[in-house]
Amino acid sequence: MAEQPDDVAAFALLSAVRDLIRHTLRREAMTRPIMSTRKALLDYLHAEISHLPTERLLVLFLDDKRQLLSEDVLAYGDVGVVEASPRQVFGRALRLGAERIVLAHNHPSGDPAPSPEDVRVTRQLATLGRRLNVTLEDHLIIGRRGWFSLRASNLI
Repeated sequence: MAEQPDDVAAFALLSAVRDLIRHTLRREAMTRPIMSTRKALLDYLHAEISHLPTERLLVLFLDDKRQLLSEDVLAYGDVGVVEASPRQVFGRALRLGAERIVLAHNHPSGDPAPSPEDVRVTRQLATLGRRLNVTLEDHLIIGRRGWFSLRASNLI
């Protein structure tokens, strides 16, 4: 059955509204120091990556005042795995002059609980970051059913 012109127009309108909401959430989250607007950041990340069918790793690069320097997607993953090399993460941080980073990735299953691998890799990145004077502020895992902070849970 072919799509009707009204269906196409409705889909286009809904897509435009979704893009506007994502843009507004991003602007709200990113115009102030990142960690002082945790709710805005989590709302933005939820809208941006919670619905994706495969994992995606975002890295927020911050200056010493926690202002956003850059937001980069550093890795695309499969249904249950996303990997970024420390070289990618910290090479970019050093090129930008970032003093802090926030990692965020989604769990397509909807459950934001970290896997043992999430915890292991995050701890390795935090240790390497300390050696390079780049602080890993947090690693946030975003799922359709909520979020998980490795920092708040004392896992880094």
